[in-house]
Amino acid sequence: MSEDHGVDVYIGSDPESYTLKNGLEEYLEELGFHVIDLGTFSVGVTDYRDIAREVGEKVMENLGSMGVIISSAGGDMCSLANSVEGVHAIPIHTISSARAAHDGKKPPNIICINGNQTDLPGAKKLLNTFLGTA
Repeated sequence: MSEDHGVDVYIGSDPESYTLKNGLEEYLEELGFHVIDLGTFSVGVTDYRDIAREVGEKVMENLGSMGVIISSAGGDMCSLANSVEGVHAIPIHTISSARAAHDGKKPPNIICINGNQTDLPGAKKLLNTFLGTA
């Protein structure tokens, strides 16, 4: 049984990244995080803009939580999440960017992964690096 981290993670994606989102959701749960899936719930047409904003809003409503957004286009959903006041969403594409995410004055509360450039093993490595970096 995994350790309960007591941290809520809000996760969302566009339809093209649906399968990767589901894999990361399962992985985060295995790590002991409480994951709340905000969609998309199929590979069909979805307004990903609403999902990105909702991830941002939920993270701001539940301070101490974090968000994970997976987007096939890369930065579009990340930018939308950043439109929510108080959100600091950043894209992570490499191990070094996952480590460097914590270098700024304001730590990110949402990370964004490009679903077209990252497979599930790669996304797990990015998450592990991000979560393991103080």
